[in-house]
Amino acid sequence: MMNECWQPYIGYAWILILALVFLSYLISDGLVSGIGILSLWIRDQHVLSEMTESFSGVWHAHQTWLVVFAGLLFGSFPLVFGRVLTVLYLPAFLLILALVIRGVAIELLELNESRRLWTFFFALGSIILTLSQAMVVALTLQIVYYHAFSRPPASALLANVFTFGLTMTLIFSYILFGTTYLIGKTSGANQALFYIIARKIVVLLIVAAICIIVGLSIPRPQHPIILYTAFGATLILSLILFRCLMQGKEKSLFFLAVACFIALFLTLLSTYPGLIPALASIPLFVSSATSQITLLTVFCLTLPVIILYNIFQYRVFRGKVDEENHQNY
Repeated sequence: MMNECWQPYIGYAWILILALVFLSYLISDGLVSGIGILSLWIRDQHVLSEMTESFSGVWHAHQTWLVVFAGLLFGSFPLVFGRVLTVLYLPAFLLILALVIRGVAIELLELNESRRLWTFFFALGSIILTLSQAMVVALTLQIVYYHAFSRPPASALLANVFTFGLTMTLIFSYILFGTTYLIGKTSGANQALFYIIARKIVVLLIVAAICIIVGLSIPRPQHPIILYTAFGATLILSLILFRCLMQGKEKSLFFLAVACFIALFLTLLSTYPGLIPALASIPLFVSSATSQITLLTVFCLTLPVIILYNIFQYRVFRGKVDEENHQNY
C-alpha cells in the first residue's frame, strides 16, 4: 500500500531528474557544437587554433550526461525508452554518428595535421548533432502534441513552424554558448570578433524563439501562464545579455546565455501532459516502487561526483588561451 502511494511521486521525481540531466547535456555539449558550427565561418588558422584549444581539456566529460540520461530513462521508464527508440531511431542514429565524427575530428585537430579538412568534419559533426537533437524534440511534439490538440493541415503547418524555430534556436543558442565562452578565453582582436558575432546571434535567437512560441501557443497551450512567462523571461535575459555585450563586459556572459536557453527550455513545460502523456501512467514502472527508490538513491549519490568532476575540469583549464602558443600553426 505504501509503495502504491509513493509510486506516482517517484514518477514525477524521475521526470524532473531526466529533464535536468538532458538540459545539462544540451548546455555542456552545445558549447562544443557551437564552436564547431562557428568554425565554418572562421578562416584564420590562429583563431581556429585558439577556439579548439579553449575546450580541449574539458569536452570529454560532456557526453557523460547523455549516457546518464539514456541509462536513467531505461531504468525509470523502460516502456517509454523502447517506444522512443522505435520512433526516433533515425535521429538517435544520427546523434551517435555525429558524436563519432566530431570526436575524431577534435582529436585529429589537436595533432595539427590537415587542419582545414578536420575543421570541416568538426563543423559537420556539430551541425548533424544539433539537427538530430532538434529532430528528437520536434518529432516527439509532432507525434503526441500537435495531433492531440490540432487538426490537419493546421497541425502540419504548426509543426513545421515549431521545427524550424526549434532547429534555429538550438543552432543560435549553441553558437551563443560558444562565442560567450570564447570571449572569456581570448583577448585582443579575437575577443572583439566574438563580441560582434555574439551580438548578432542574440538578435537571431530572439527571432527563432518567436517561432517556437507561435508553434506552441496556437494549438491551445495547456499552461499558457508558463508559456508566456518563460518567453518573457527569455526576452528580458536576452536584452540584458545584449546590453552587456554592447558594453564590452566579459564576466557572466556565458551564464547569461545559459539562463536565456533555460528560460526558453521551460516553455516546453506548457505542453505537459501533452508532451509525453504516458509518463503519468503507473504501468510504465516495470520494477516495484522500492526498486525505484533504490535507483533514485544511487543516482543522488553519484550525481555530486559527476558535477564535482566537471567543475574540477573547468577550474583546472580556466584562464585565457595563450595566443603565443599558436603562432606556429
